[in-house]
Amino acid sequence: MRPLDVFSDKETKLNPGKTIKVDFPHTVRRPNTKNWVNTPLFLTVWKIIRKQTTWRSFPWIVKADPSAVFIPQRLRELVKYQRSTENGVFFENCKTTRMSFHGSLEVVSNKAFQTFLVHLEDCQRVLPYQNASYAHFRYYGEDKFMAWCMHAFGVDKVPSRQELQNVPDGQQIHGLHLTVSCPAHRGTLEGQVKKWHPNCTRSKTAGLHAFRTVKKWMHCFEQTTA
Repeated sequence: MRPLDVFSDKETKLNPGKTIKVDFPHTVRRPNTKNWVNTPLFLTVWKIIRKQTTWRSFPWIVKADPSAVFIPQRLRELVKYQRSTENGVFFENCKTTRMSFHGSLEVVSNKAFQTFLVHLEDCQRVLPYQNASYAHFRYYGEDKFMAWCMHAFGVDKVPSRQELQNVPDGQQIHGLHLTVSCPAHRGTLEGQVKKWHPNCTRSKTAGLHAFRTVKKWMHCFEQTTA
């Protein structure tokens, strides 16, 4: 295996090597974003990762969206003193909502990831991931599938304390993550969601989301690391 593996539904040259092409079944689009449901793609990738076993060498496993500004050094400081349980832990990254594990920055311990990979097929059988009853959309995204799969097989959750409303104006914002998809991070009305971005000058969190162009991503990165 190469030092860096990049999975894609397109085969593209890299330096060195090329992407690992995986199938992305286009089954159904999400009504709000019009994006294809990504769980079928991730199921394929997770099974490849499980076979490779490279993840066993690391105490923490992280998945970050391309549109998330991710600062690994800040996450290292957060997990440095974080105890893991016998069952493993995953970090809640959105407070006070039913869906508390948003896919823009997923952080799970080695034991938690092991449990998840071992039970991938079990979770496909026991979770209603294609026909959810209490959800704004009945098909699980990969983040919801992963969270409920870990929960079903005993993995523990580290609660989030990230509430933007509790940080006084002018003070820096620290913690795990800020994302437009979490109401506790925005502190804004629903009609303003599309225009909201984390304040990259104030925010010193490990993740900031979402910046969907290279220009916006670079601008936030420069501001938060200044």
